[in-house]
Amino acid sequence: MQITINANDTEVDKALADLSARLRKLRPVMKEIGEIVRTSVERNFAAGGRPKWDESARVKGEGGQTLSLTGRLRRSFARPGTLQAGNDQVAVGTGGVRGT
Repeated sequence: MQITINANDTEVDKALADLSARLRKLRPVMKEIGEIVRTSVERNFAAGGRPKWDESARVKGEGGQTLSLTGRLRRSFARPGTLQAGNDQVAVGTGGVRGT
């Protein structure tokens, strides 16, 4: 007794080729990851840290919020150029991000 199986894998080959092509273009995904990180930083400042930051000496003596004397650091994450996304990396920082 002989059994013959014929498989048409054209659709599977096409699906794998499409997936492979999409994986070479990850910049939109990396940008979204960067936006998630930036949003997390904003939430950290709003909550005073997650978990809460220890009070700085300035806050203990003068009041206010740790890492928020002038608000400059917090605002720096919202400026243009603080998020750089490529096909295989993302960088989020203050001011301008280099090397991406």
